[in-house]
Amino acid sequence: MSEGSLEYDSTPKAELAAKGQEPDGKGTAWEVDDAPKPYIEIMKKAIIGIEIEVKSMVGKWKMSQELKAEDRKGVKPGLREMIDEISRVVADIVEMKSIDISRH
Repeated sequence: MSEGSLEYDSTPKAELAAKGQEPDGKGTAWEVDDAPKPYIEIMKKAIIGIEIEVKSMVGKWKMSQELKAEDRKGVKPGLREMIDEISRVVADIVEMKSIDISRH
């Protein structure tokens, strides 16, 4: 589990602004190249990097346990038919989790 806070503005105005579009529909969005070169040089000096050390995280596996047994049976072959190794490994994990569910 991690601690902290995050705020997300999902209003249409914020969504358009995040995509670089004018929220009010007037004209085109401002681009960095529109700014004077001296301004860009000053702003580049203000860019900082941060490093966040994560000491621990807690999560849950969602490996189709919420599905009915018949549906889980379809997930496994579907994953195994994919060309990448990760999908086949996930299919194995789904199968292991299915066995765990059937034991309870």
